[in-house]
Amino acid sequence: MVEADPGKFRAEDTRATYDAVAERYAVEIADELDNKPFDREFLDRFADSVRDRGPVVDLGTGPGHVAAYLKQRGVEVSGLDLSPKMVGVALQRNPDIDFVVGSLLELPFATASMGGLVAFYSIVHFDDDQMERALAEMVRVLRPGGLVALTFHIGDEVIHGDSWWDAPIELDFRFLPTELVADMMSRSGLSRVSVEERDPYAPEVEFQSRRAYVTGSRLPSFELGYPRTDLRRKLTEAVLYGDKRATAGLAKDHAPHTDEPLPTSGDRWLMLGFDDEPLAIVETTEVRLVPAGEVDLAFARDEGEGFESVADWRAAHERFWSEEQLTDETLVVCERFEVVERITPG
Repeated sequence: MVEADPGKFRAEDTRATYDAVAERYAVEIADELDNKPFDREFLDRFADSVRDRGPVVDLGTGPGHVAAYLKQRGVEVSGLDLSPKMVGVALQRNPDIDFVVGSLLELPFATASMGGLVAFYSIVHFDDDQMERALAEMVRVLRPGGLVALTFHIGDEVIHGDSWWDAPIELDFRFLPTELVADMMSRSGLSRVSVEERDPYAPEVEFQSRRAYVTGSRLPSFELGYPRTDLRRKLTEAVLYGDKRATAGLAKDHAPHTDEPLPTSGDRWLMLGFDDEPLAIVETTEVRLVPAGEVDLAFARDEGEGFESVADWRAAHERFWSEEQLTDETLVVCERFEVVERITPG
């Protein structure tokens, strides 16, 4: 192998390579977890965290051994791989698990439909732009609080392969700095859960490289108005342009009246767009519980909806909260926030 020009990561090369080595890959790799106690422990913790969160997908599933391990631990799991032949091998070895052909750059799953995603060494064929796109797609399909678990080789080099188990291939393998991946996950809308590294096992077990294991949790949703409405589009655009820096909610919609906790200063959220797609990470900077009759003009203007008086603010919110009999004593959650990161579209 020789060092290659970074940035030349082509889906057609990845697909063709794994099609070419699918059968041999399964023979060499499918039992690898037997000799990797750290990996098994990492997956055990992941399984315990996602078991009750909903469906999980093994991204870049290969012969399906990670998906099979999770299924044995009670996880509702399926698998996805770019290579049709690799998916065929996975289905043959694991007929009780669903596997589909697909790309991490355009996941074939509905928004907010997944409780967890795991990707063992599946991001090693991406440049930075592709990585951002893949992470944006992961965040899109995850439910709030859903987990992503990534593993990869640690380093900063790109290695080009032209032969693998005697099969001719054309593929770039990328080693990644741990903090780069962890930071990219944070900027995509995932809060950091854990970052771990380990030395390689013996040469007969695996390639001699340090390995990283990074887990992130999808931030809770920040929703303005209702999805697929002109109001949602108007409000999120106002946030992105810096015109809207505050929002109001009813105290009765939060604890102790419901299971929804009150926001606190420092909380981070994933602002959703017109179709509930991730748009930005916002951070709460101030929270006050204020009777509706005491909301002031400064807050009304910070809501960024063109209110020139408190009376304008009151009339608009009475319309929006039409099912609530708003009085001067009705407690309102007055929250100020700021945008800390825009999300790159998937």
